[in-house]
Amino acid sequence: MRENKITVVGKLLRNRGIDEILQFINVIKGDMSIVGPRPLTQNDIVRLKWNNNNYMIRWSVKPGITGMSQIFSGSGSKISIYLDKKYICNSSLSKDLFLILISFCINLFGKTKVKVSLRFLNRNSKKIIGWLILSSYILIICVISLSAYLNIIPGWFRGRGIPGYDIFMPFILT
Repeated sequence: MRENKITVVGKLLRNRGIDEILQFINVIKGDMSIVGPRPLTQNDIVRLKWNNNNYMIRWSVKPGITGMSQIFSGSGSKISIYLDKKYICNSSLSKDLFLILISFCINLFGKTKVKVSLRFLNRNSKKIIGWLILSSYILIICVISLSAYLNIIPGWFRGRGIPGYDIFMPFILT
């Protein structure tokens, strides 16, 4: 900042989240985790009125560099505490990896573009999953067919109930 104005470099660092890299020192020291509720100052806790027993669950885990609250909420305290509680009660390795991946994408492409993409995926998830299953099925059939055509498929593989093998092999092998 210069004269209480954000510089161009500062804005770029903040928008991409690159300024958070220094928090990894706290992760290495063991004071923080990579995924978890956002660490707050005592002033923030008082300002948000999160200093009573209703919010004790939030303080039961280590704070994190990224989390559901940082990614999916705006600046609303009710939504933030809801997402923090939801993360604490339902945390898992797969959710942590998903949140890390989303955070990485936000650093590369910006929060707005990632949120738009997530909304699109959420609305069209059944169609996308259907196309992914269909295309992976077709890819498996093509790989098996090609390997049979090139005679690199093992003998025990032939005719063992492999999807598409019995359908396509007579045409390919003749």
